[in-house]
Order: sequence, then C-alpha cells, then structure tokens
Amino acid sequence: MAGANDEITIQGRVHRFGWLVLPIIAGEFLSIAFVLDTSYPITRISTRTHTLLEAFGLITPVSGRTMRIHGLHTEEHALPDIDVRVSQVVSRLGLEAMLGLNFLALFTEVCFQRPSVVLTLRR
Repeated sequence: MAGANDEITIQGRVHRFGWLVLPIIAGEFLSIAFVLDTSYPITRISTRTHTLLEAFGLITPVSGRTMRIHGLHTEEHALPDIDVRVSQVVSRLGLEAMLGLNFLALFTEVCFQRPSVVLTLRR
C-alpha cells in the first residue's frame, strides 16, 4: 500500500458510452477494467470477474454478500483492498466492474483531469 503522503495516478480511458474506465491489476496479471461509478456506495463486480478472482485466490468473503479483493495495484502503485459485491447489473451491461464510492472514500483527495483522462488519488 502506498505511504500516507503518496500520490497515486491511474491513466484511464473513455468508454464508448462516455464512462471513465480505470485499468486495475489484481495479483500478478489479472487486469480488471473498472468503470468509475460515483453514484453507488459500494464497488460492484460481474459474475465473470468474481469467478476469475476466486480462481486466482484474490477474493475472500467478508460478511453477507460482501467480499474483499486483495493484491490490487496499478503498473506503478499498490492500492488498498476493495470491498465488493457481485452485481447482475454489471454483468448485464457487459462490464467487468464498477468502482464505487467506498474506494474513493479511502483517499482524502480525488482529482480527475480531463482531457488527459487521469485519476489522481492522495491520502
């Protein structure tokens, strides 16, 4: 995990529907395309993403329907674990995951720079 004063930058891309997509890696090589969803309190993943994370031992139950993804990072920075739920909505939309407010709440400052499509996070 990044230190208390570290800045984390994630180079995103714009989805064809205009959503911001952030590539986050789980474990050694499992790249997950997270759509940034600031309208929902918890991060959601598709059924397929859950199956892949489970196969690689990167997700564990927390309580009820909530699970925690471990070993997340970008190409340059470690990221905190994320609590998630499997969502049929995400699956139906054909997405891998939707990054919710619970992830952004782990940081004191969140800045999205457009047109460079860069998300900057500070603790």
